[in-house]
Amino acid sequence: MKITCVIRYEIDPFQKDAFKTYALNWGRIIPRCGGHLVGYFLPHEGTNDVAWGLIAFDSLAAYEAYRARLRSDPEALENFAMAQAKRLILREERNFVEVVDGTLGLPSTFLTHAVERVRAAAEAARALPFRFTLTARAENYLIGRPDLEDTIERLQAYQDAGADVLYAPGLASQDDIAAVVGSVDRPVNVVMGLRGVRLSLAALSAIGVKRVSVGSALARAAIGTLLRAGREMREHGTFTFAHQAVSSGEIAAIFKP
Repeated sequence: MKITCVIRYEIDPFQKDAFKTYALNWGRIIPRCGGHLVGYFLPHEGTNDVAWGLIAFDSLAAYEAYRARLRSDPEALENFAMAQAKRLILREERNFVEVVDGTLGLPSTFLTHAVERVRAAAEAARALPFRFTLTARAENYLIGRPDLEDTIERLQAYQDAGADVLYAPGLASQDDIAAVVGSVDRPVNVVMGLRGVRLSLAALSAIGVKRVSVGSALARAAIGTLLRAGREMREHGTFTFAHQAVSSGEIAAIFKP
């Protein structure tokens, strides 16, 4: 992370529990909107009305993109409204700082917790009386945080914790997928059917991908066909969509006992 937004809050000291709830809500919202939450900090000893929030970003542009996502995130808007209604934050100020290389080496608490969960799942899987394949996911790319380095770090940690298959849904470029495959010793799963991604099974196999899933792509394709047919009838009064429809006989044959 290249920059950190340091937020200093002056809070109502009699509403510290409400501010804690406010901070916990951001623990879900901030990663989803593209920020790396370093932490929220409540007053403990000394001044009882000052709290802090630290959120890291790759750049100021990434921060602006994050702010734009906040403005359209229903839970973020609800959290802002709750704080305003309770008047638990009296004042806040923001400063941006840059980390000194080599001084921020502690592992992320959230990564530590994720690794603990994967390790516990691996232990449970090994105790089963049948073969169970445990897949561990790093979802940076799904929450608007396309950080390849962090994704690889997470997958390597999940590998060491005992995962059988590693998965980072949302990877779209052949180079990024190859980088992930080359960084771990476990089979890598990728999801295809993403808009704008045109990698074939042969191309994925050539760079070492061992498993491919399509997520909701088939359902979205079917719904897309339905929507296009409906729009054609409504907007043009034609029925050419039926030319590519399967016959009733084909459908019946699929379900024939």
